[in-house]
Amino acid sequence: MMKQLLIAQGKTPVIRYAKMDFPLFSGDEDPSLWLLRCESYFRNANIPDSDRINFAAHHMIGEAQLWYHSETELMKFPSWAAFKTDCCLSFGPPRSINALGELKQLFQAGRNIDEYVKEFRTLLVRAARAGTVQPNQRVDLFTGGLDEIIRIDVEHTKPKTLNEAINTARDFSASANCWDLFSTKPSPLQTSNNIAQSSAHVPLPIPPSTNQQQPKFKFPIPEQKAECIAKNLCYNCDEFFFFSES
Repeated sequence: MMKQLLIAQGKTPVIRYAKMDFPLFSGDEDPSLWLLRCESYFRNANIPDSDRINFAAHHMIGEAQLWYHSETELMKFPSWAAFKTDCCLSFGPPRSINALGELKQLFQAGRNIDEYVKEFRTLLVRAARAGTVQPNQRVDLFTGGLDEIIRIDVEHTKPKTLNEAINTARDFSASANCWDLFSTKPSPLQTSNNIAQSSAHVPLPIPPSTNQQQPKFKFPIPEQKAECIAKNLCYNCDEFFFFSES
């Protein structure tokens, strides 16, 4: 309501930003990333170009602080643009005469998709310092470095921006990882085969030995049976047979 009232009165409402912490720089990281954060802070805090060098130098530590003091002893930086250039030359990676070639030679090579995205964006910042990289070139360079298992799927979606290509690549990468986990699980058929193979190694019970003396029984024909009865002989042996009285 107050904002609408000020606009109706022809006054510009004052936008208050939350307090922001200015980033520190020690010289161990890529200065391009630090300088980008610096300029984001300068824009939000409305810091003029004439004060940006002193403001940034105040937040340099370690080797970067020593570098700034040694440089200013010889000559002060004429502008913020000159400060950025010298900072990148002193702490940044060597500039390539073919920045696009570096991006073209970058491949995922089986790494995690987030690691590949991080390195691609870092090289993209370096390439932007050497010249403008068109949006369609960014998409082609990014998708061209993806692993074959997801590159074809991402290219079939025809992403129009780099962010769209990155988001699509992450989706397909997650799907590929889920498929790998699924394919490594044994199927029910494989499980039953493994059980059958393992049961084949279980020793079977040993049958009783055939060497033990077993009783032998004879089944005489009627003539032999009558003869044994007449002689009081046993059917199975030649001994005399007697009925026991209970």
